Amino acid sequence: MIIFNRKIEKILFILFYLSIISTRTNAQRLFVKTYNFGTVENSYQIVMYNGRLFINTATFCGAECSYLTEIDSLGNILWKTDVPDIDIASGTMVIVHDTITTTGNNDPSNTLFRMAHFTLDGEKRGPTFEIEHPIEKYTNMFQLTLTYFSGKFVLSGSGRQGGIRKSLIFVANQIGIVDTLVALEPTDGYSVIWDSSIDQQGRLTTYHQVEFAHSEVNYRKIFKFDSSFDTVWTYTSEFNDHNYIIPYGCELADGRQILTFVNPQGSPVLYSVRAINADGTVDWQHDYPTTGTQSRYILRLKCLSNGDILGSGQFGDLNQSTDIYGAPWLFRMSPEGELLWERAYIEIDSNTMQARVGSFFDFVELENGDLLAVGNLKYDDDDMLIMRVDSNGCLYPDDCNLINVITAAEIPPITQNKFNVYPNPASTILHIQIPDFFGKFNYSIYNSTGQCKISGSITSNTSDVHVDDLPTGLYFLTVHKIGKLIGTKRFVKVGD
Repeated sequence: MIIFNRKIEKILFILFYLSIISTRTNAQRLFVKTYNFGTVENSYQIVMYNGRLFINTATFCGAECSYLTEIDSLGNILWKTDVPDIDIASGTMVIVHDTITTTGNNDPSNTLFRMAHFTLDGEKRGPTFEIEHPIEKYTNMFQLTLTYFSGKFVLSGSGRQGGIRKSLIFVANQIGIVDTLVALEPTDGYSVIWDSSIDQQGRLTTYHQVEFAHSEVNYRKIFKFDSSFDTVWTYTSEFNDHNYIIPYGCELADGRQILTFVNPQGSPVLYSVRAINADGTVDWQHDYPTTGTQSRYILRLKCLSNGDILGSGQFGDLNQSTDIYGAPWLFRMSPEGELLWERAYIEIDSNTMQARVGSFFDFVELENGDLLAVGNLKYDDDDMLIMRVDSNGCLYPDDCNLINVITAAEIPPITQNKFNVYPNPASTILHIQIPDFFGKFNYSIYNSTGQCKISGSITSNTSDVHVDDLPTGLYFLTVHKIGKLIGTKRFVKVGD
């Protein structure tokens, strides 16, 4: 009997220990962070490239401008490069052949677009190129999305000629020379491309908002183009009197198009999600009930590899214990339109006791199924917001509801010149050098999925860390002092 009880005690201890390890792993892996660089910070886009994460952020520097950053899987900024001459929009960054390309506006009259290239470490490659058609001229041009298609950069948006506005597609090479211009859906009101992608058959797909100023004609359109920019498929929605919904979309594995659309009640604050068959008929539409107190703005829509649909944006609900005027929001649907879950993330302002306003503009799915989303959260100004949750949208898996209360302490800008690591790549020993050493520092090494593999203390200007037992791959080394992050360095572990 005593032996049996001891076995039970041992099993319980192991289970308790494993629960602690699991909790600590989640605490390390799942997080919410905000960054304030002294002005408005709206993180519009995140792109994963060869296991690395890059963010394009709109800011204000006397004029509208932007910056690029790379982060690790824990949301730490590895570098930040200002882009003072381009006003980026929601989806105007692509990465091709180890080069980051970002495009947008910044001409005072908006008569052209701009494009710049950067290395994967944030170094600018060449000048900023101006993009305009040599013959066809437009004013009030706005670019909203960028794709790399058929060896060219495709800049999509809107422009005006006299009293007519058109959806515009500029096709340019890497130095900004335009060889193709596609102008679509001319109106006396509003015609703009909000989203674009490459479908499974390698065709360019664009999502349009079209409205006429003195008419009840108001519709959404999807175009598909071949490599010659000839139209090979279109979808035109029914006409609506009041459709304020911004069109975002993606394509399921069976070819159905997913599109944000107005709900049957015509509410401008509640987006619906619609599935469209290859013949242009509507397969299904998910509508949120109109309650008069809730709002849901979809700002990004993606079809995942497992077939699910994932969206992000802003959630509002004035019928909660704390009024939510607009909070970062994620949701997930099945391919047949079943809402699997939705999560809104709020932080309470201790001064006003109101939920801070924020949004998620974009997200990526990580290898283990976690979701890493970027956007903004408003303090004095909009701050850069980065959050990592699990595949169910949970920041705290043991306490995960529709409304998730978060704490996003403001993190100061990180300088990267306070310590060095070498050699890189490393095979057996990694040296950490801190030129201005004072007192004790702590370090941690994480793999690309956010698991802490090694940690310890630094007690001199140069410390040695044995990494020979680490598997080959990409790692992130963070240095802290009294709990405050000093910085993060990336290194590669290679074989002996």
